Amino acid sequence: MILKTSKSVIVVDAGNDSDAKVVLSYLKKEEIHTINDLIITHFDSDHVGGANILLNNFRTENVYIPNYQNYHHEYIEFSNELFSQNITPITVNGSISSDIDDITLKINGTKKSKYDYDTYNDNEYSLIVDITHGENTFFLTGDAQKGRLIELMNSYDGTLEHTLLKLPHHGIPDPNVIAFSQKVHPKYSVITDGGEVAYFKKLIDSLKQNDSEIYSTKNGTLKCISDGHSLSITQPYSD
Repeated sequence: MILKTSKSVIVVDAGNDSDAKVVLSYLKKEEIHTINDLIITHFDSDHVGGANILLNNFRTENVYIPNYQNYHHEYIEFSNELFSQNITPITVNGSISSDIDDITLKINGTKKSKYDYDTYNDNEYSLIVDITHGENTFFLTGDAQKGRLIELMNSYDGTLEHTLLKLPHHGIPDPNVIAFSQKVHPKYSVITDGGEVAYFKKLIDSLKQNDSEIYSTKNGTLKCISDGHSLSITQPYSD
């Protein structure tokens, strides 16, 4: 996700190498030379895989990472690029909040060092990104799964209801994802996946019951414009 304010650029996750090249192309087309904040929600290859490409092509002021390590080659490439750029990433413990131009950015780390619901799983350590722009709020939930979603539903520091929800873990139709989305009660829901609609039927039915407009990135890139009051979404988006 690329978030542009009047003066700043925030990138949340970098996808795989091929995804990063798309982001690279867009940012260069927009004549953007600096990424103010790069947030890597967790170290799965489809989230961190292209980060080294972005770091190598843009001046990057701040890099935020979750509080755990991974030894896959994508993580090692990312770490090596941070070292070569002399960037010390900010490890998020608890939550970090900052006002950037006319938005408030809140990055939420885990409250536990280990989750008992599953074997060690990178997804549970996902950073949760909460963005407020006037009356519009955006909830980006990485690949959070059962343990993390239960934690959020039981003890989130803030309101769970948001204008737009990027569904956890690509919108897998898990009972916890469905329960979480019901509590968030988003006006707009985004599924970042290229799978078949039938796979998401239970989740989609639940979202429709809450009158949520549903978008999937399998249908193309989304462009969201917020004026602080209303939110417009264009898909597929192209310049």
